[in-house]
Amino acid sequence: MALRISLILAILFAIGTIVVSQFVLRPQIQHIIETRDFNKKNWDIQLARANKLDRELKDTQAKLADTSRRLEETQNTLASTSQKLKAETERANGLRKQLDETTARANRAEADLAAWRALGIPVESVKALIESERKLRKDLDVLEEEKKALVAQTKRLNEQIERLLPPGQPPPVPAGVRGTVLAVDPRFDFVVVSLGENEGIKPRAVLLVSREGRLVAKVQVTTVDGNRSVANILPGWKLGEVFEGDLVVGPSL
Repeated sequence: MALRISLILAILFAIGTIVVSQFVLRPQIQHIIETRDFNKKNWDIQLARANKLDRELKDTQAKLADTSRRLEETQNTLASTSQKLKAETERANGLRKQLDETTARANRAEADLAAWRALGIPVESVKALIESERKLRKDLDVLEEEKKALVAQTKRLNEQIERLLPPGQPPPVPAGVRGTVLAVDPRFDFVVVSLGENEGIKPRAVLLVSREGRLVAKVQVTTVDGNRSVANILPGWKLGEVFEGDLVVGPSL
């Protein structure tokens, strides 16, 4: 009897457990199953989205690489075009310079031709004129050499004259020499005149300063340059104020 009761109690306990599991645990299990299914669905959605984004990323990277390649090609083309443009610009500038030079030469040639035509000289006479010009140049060179010889001879004669002059006698001034006063220093009574070695002026030479035909002063040369001299106004011979532009001549005139 006790065994039967124990068996019945065990059966009732099992039935109660089943009932409890059906009414208590079953909703929890169902919730877990639903949560699992929801998470799996979301996982599938996110996985599909991630795969799509991955594909889009790969497409974007491929497009970016293609764009970078085309940009590099464009930059290389631009650099090459810039070099060609620079070379063409330099070439154009060179051609422009040549054109300007050619135009200038053409203008000069046209001007020369117009001047030549204005002379009224026939073309056949040009050769004779050139020969004549060459002959004149040779004659001029001969005259220059003769002039140098005469200048040297004059210098020697002047030196001989100076040696023959009494001590203290000023050297002579070549006849016909005429110049002007270039500068005046009234404080120290000296002048700068436009006569020098080229005109045969020597140190200690005496010159006359005049204005409008009237004697203004007598000066004596102290230093001589090629085309000018410095002279002191002789004491007692300053008959008036000396001004720039006054006439300067030798005492023989």
